[in-house]
Amino acid sequence: MEKYKTGLVQEYHEKLEYEKHQEELKKKHNIEDENIVVVEKDDKVKFFIRLLISFIKTASAICITILAAVGIISLIYPAIREELIVQLILIKEQILSYF
Repeated sequence: MEKYKTGLVQEYHEKLEYEKHQEELKKKHNIEDENIVVVEKDDKVKFFIRLLISFIKTASAICITILAAVGIISLIYPAIREELIVQLILIKEQILSYF
């Protein structure tokens, strides 16, 4: 019986949230009639922007993971650490040579 009551409460909260969202949409679109239900649809530009943002987040997470793995490996193994330090010094010299 407890599950049934919880389901009713959850449905009631969802209904209140839906009505609140509808009121916000009606204010946004300047609609005063209570019998109108506002439905917003995503357009292609919004979809593309969200897709691009998720792609950038995923790519940056992969890059950070790879860089963290390289850092941990270079801390563990001394030969790799020495080679990494040499390469970083060469990169620094290359950058300074342009200025």
